[in-house]
Amino acid sequence: MVEPTPRPVRYQVARFCDWESETPKEYTYRITPASLERGRRQGLRPGQLVSLLRRYGTPPPSPSLVQALDRWDENGTQAVLEPVWVLRVSSAEILLALRKMPAARFLGNPLGPTSIIVKAGAVEKILAALTEMGYLADSRVESD
Repeated sequence: MVEPTPRPVRYQVARFCDWESETPKEYTYRITPASLERGRRQGLRPGQLVSLLRRYGTPPPSPSLVQALDRWDENGTQAVLEPVWVLRVSSAEILLALRKMPAARFLGNPLGPTSIIVKAGAVEKILAALTEMGYLADSRVESD
């Protein structure tokens, strides 16, 4: 039988993580950029978490987790997953023309010659601009 992790260790780990759930035999935590930043504001470093996990973790932390914590400590958050609207057009010329219109301020980063991110809250403005240019556009919302 595996000995339960001492309460002071669980407390220290919790300072680096977001708590997700608990059962009579298990506590589940998630390491996130926000939780690491919260720990940093408390004077904690990811290396301290790695030390705790190496000493008390079963199994010990994976090399990829250690690498991710080192990278976060050095560079901060390096990837963000976020929902966005993407405008795809049938030809690059349409997108080039749209980028010359006043509505271009509602466009974000290009994703290729025929795709671009639409800024939050600007879908209707882009649809109107396309109609003004002589293109009927459709908007689609797909659920998970």
